[in-house]
Amino acid sequence: MNNDLINLEYRGIPASNGISIGNVYIIKKSAPNLINKAIIPEKIDSEILKFENALTQLIFETNEVLEKVANENDNVTSIIESSGLILNDPYLKANIIKTIKECLSAEASIVRQIEFQKQYFINSKDAILRERAYDLDNIKGRLIEIIRNKSVYKSLPDDCIVISSSITPAEIVKYKEKKIKALITEIGGLASHACILARSFEIPAIIGVKAACKNFINGEEIIADCFSGTIYKNLELTLKRYYINEISHLIEHKKKLGELVQIEAKTIDGRRIKLKANIDALSEIAITVQNGAEGFGLVRSESILLNKNRLPKEEEQYKWYKEIADRAFPFEATIRVFDFGSDKFSLGLSKAEDNPALGLRGIRLLLSRPDVFEIQLRAILRASSHKNIKLLLPMITNLNELLSSKEVIKNVMKDLDEKNIDYDKNIQIGVMIETPSSVLIAKSLAKNCDFFSIGTNDLTQYVLAADRNNEFVSDIYDAMNYSVLKMIKMTIKAAKKQGIPVSICGELAGHSAATELLVGMGIDELSLVNSALLETKKKILSLNYEKAKLDSKRFLIEKLQIND
Repeated sequence: MNNDLINLEYRGIPASNGISIGNVYIIKKSAPNLINKAIIPEKIDSEILKFENALTQLIFETNEVLEKVANENDNVTSIIESSGLILNDPYLKANIIKTIKECLSAEASIVRQIEFQKQYFINSKDAILRERAYDLDNIKGRLIEIIRNKSVYKSLPDDCIVISSSITPAEIVKYKEKKIKALITEIGGLASHACILARSFEIPAIIGVKAACKNFINGEEIIADCFSGTIYKNLELTLKRYYINEISHLIEHKKKLGELVQIEAKTIDGRRIKLKANIDALSEIAITVQNGAEGFGLVRSESILLNKNRLPKEEEQYKWYKEIADRAFPFEATIRVFDFGSDKFSLGLSKAEDNPALGLRGIRLLLSRPDVFEIQLRAILRASSHKNIKLLLPMITNLNELLSSKEVIKNVMKDLDEKNIDYDKNIQIGVMIETPSSVLIAKSLAKNCDFFSIGTNDLTQYVLAADRNNEFVSDIYDAMNYSVLKMIKMTIKAAKKQGIPVSICGELAGHSAATELLVGMGIDELSLVNSALLETKKKILSLNYEKAKLDSKRFLIEKLQIND
């Protein structure tokens, strides 16, 4: 679109795709930053009662929402249930009451204890776990709203665009009932429960819009372009007409994409690219299959740990992996073994670390805890009887870690053989390429494994020394940075030389601007979020592989000084 169409714009992070035109409805929330609000001893009992009444009401609200989503998919209900688990946590409740007894107000005690709990998530290496901190913030905010006798959605009109500082999963459900056109927040994370629900309900959303509640007024008409994360106000007729036309094209586009489901992802000149899905939960399987996924290129097994205060037993894990394998068949499911670290020290796995992203995590932790590793491997191998499961090892930084892991796998196989338990004796073992060190020794790794899977999210983070969840370095974190692309090309070259396939399972896999370059580089497989499957397939169907290969080579020579 030409810049002369733009009047006044604000930007954020696109969290759920779509375009909406509508009137603003601002939800103002009080800032609950009352860490040191003291009370006199005589008020302790009444403050405890305030807290307990607020907690009871919020539990009731959560159960009420659960009834409303009873017919939704398991992913939606599990998100609401997870809020209930936090609210029913006796440890959290006891600590808040203890803090009140130390002569802090109910509000201040809630803030202090939830902020303390948040640190376990904020310090996590895992991006999904880090974004659970937003969910705790939402619970904190709602408890204080109840204490202050405030309701944020009593007068919410239909068909509006909601702007708020933050949003809770329960509010998302209520907004769905009101058929809001879009959602804009000042804070939030892409993997937060609220954003996941927005995508599940297909509510267009933009997060991270600074001072959004101050920069817009109730009732004014705005445009929310939730593909680019741009919001327009003071609309000119030309701009509005443009977006009305874009919305019509989008509706037609969705209809056409549905026709691509049964078509193989193949370039015009016959280069086949496998398109698979990244999944965290069993509930995601059906929709990925409906969108034409050819199996699951990344199953994040640590998802089975969420909302649990213990490691799942072998039988529990086996049933989970078996259901994934059964529902993927005849396609493959690549199960990544547990990728967590000291962010999970509450499970007794290790002590907390100052920098868990560079600490005892991934395969390092599993090798240090063979009891945990062997139980998981037994469960996965037992589930592999269809011969459609592949094993993926995360955070490999040296050859010894790969060889040691293979030795553990070999020993578990031997034990299964002795007990006459069926499993895939030729199960493929792959390596996650997500650190500069794994790229630099890719040739040696390729000789000792069956496939590579490039995790561009962590690879970008480690190559550029930029935390992808840190807003202060968000301009540095860029998976299309030349250094990252050079690492990807080096990995592909090493894999091809050894004759093993290589896939990409990070967010770059679903980035439309990167598809042609990745195909031209020689990638064999892309594993994507469900929402990007059909768009990526459409892009691949329009490509000429030989041309993409030449364009890619020219780009690599000009920008990266790589000449094959």
